[in-house]
Amino acid sequence: VAAVLALATAGRFYFVSWLGERVMADLRRALFNHLLRQEIGFFEQTRVGELQSRLTADTELIQTVVGSSASVALRSMLMLVGALGLLVATSPKLSLLIVIGIPAIVAPILLFGRRVQTLSRQSQDRLADTSAVAGEALGAIATVQAFARESHESERYGSAIRAALGTARRRLRMRAGLTALVILLVFGAVTLVLWFGAQS
Repeated sequence: VAAVLALATAGRFYFVSWLGERVMADLRRALFNHLLRQEIGFFEQTRVGELQSRLTADTELIQTVVGSSASVALRSMLMLVGALGLLVATSPKLSLLIVIGIPAIVAPILLFGRRVQTLSRQSQDRLADTSAVAGEALGAIATVQAFARESHESERYGSAIRAALGTARRRLRMRAGLTALVILLVFGAVTLVLWFGAQS
């Protein structure tokens, strides 16, 4: 049994990770081709460093979602369906209690999750800003050095890093709060179900 589980887990990891790599490669290619077809005005308004960050960092974030999170979500959904099936067969009353309680647990998680998603998007934007500032300064390094603007560019980059760090900190606080909320809601629900089951 352990050998089958080990092989199945290794196979799932390989194939899902490979799927993530393929999706990322196709997405990067499509995004780059789309950028090549933009008008010149687009490139005058958008910094090259930001575009480079979008091609790399943002697509890696998508790979993480496709490569690992989707696999875990699928496995969890299958386990949930199986557990609910066993619960219905074992105790229809407890099944009804759980089905009624699920929206009360899921609603706050979804609200927190949307806020985390917004902060994650803002965090990616701030990281793109840091790449853009660095790209501008390094791309024109001869001019920067000729006019002795190294300290100015260093301060610009430092400001971009501080903004990215501030956004990341807010995102991490929200994720920590979401984790605490999930644990409290799940343990509260389990306690309620156990209490109700003991009363029946």
